Amino acid sequence: LNGTCYKTTDRYDIGALDCQTCDTGANKTISNDGQYCTCASGFIQDSSVPDLLAFNCLNCLSSGQASTQDRSRCMFCDNSTSYLDTSVGDCVCRSENYVLVETDQAGNWLANKTCIPCPTNTRVLSSDSYTCAYCAHPRASMGADGSCSCESGYTQAGDDWCVLSTLANSILGTYTITEAAQIEFRNIVP
Repeated sequence: LNGTCYKTTDRYDIGALDCQTCDTGANKTISNDGQYCTCASGFIQDSSVPDLLAFNCLNCLSSGQASTQDRSRCMFCDNSTSYLDTSVGDCVCRSENYVLVETDQAGNWLANKTCIPCPTNTRVLSSDSYTCAYCAHPRASMGADGSCSCESGYTQAGDDWCVLSTLANSILGTYTITEAAQIEFRNIVP
């Protein structure tokens, strides 16, 4: 699960080569990469305690605010959001297919968390309210579940490609799927 640890509350300490538990009672959780503890959503790391292992998490929710993604500060939700969801510790956008933002395009913090519309042909996934996802191929569109499917006249080839159906049928008429092989080259020296 997390590195080589099996509990969702454990992180893999690469220095000790051992699993260490994050103190969930102190509002800590495992980082996405499984290598360190971080504050849970709705909490921020107390900057007055510089120790990366023995830090405290401060509650943003008690003052009606949400934590930033990096857990460095608390922010209010502006009126483009519908409410602060205390169960997830974050703001919720009022409209479908709007994404949460905390910074402007230059990376400066906004006064409040706000919601902006995703560009055309992109969608906010339920797993990440901060990202507008898109399909890699221009002939694919994204469904409500986040999966990409090719438009009419095209056949999906792999995860990210749409091929003209006439070409796909020609290839599949000559070669069967069982004859297909995937070759991965590593450490190629020029």
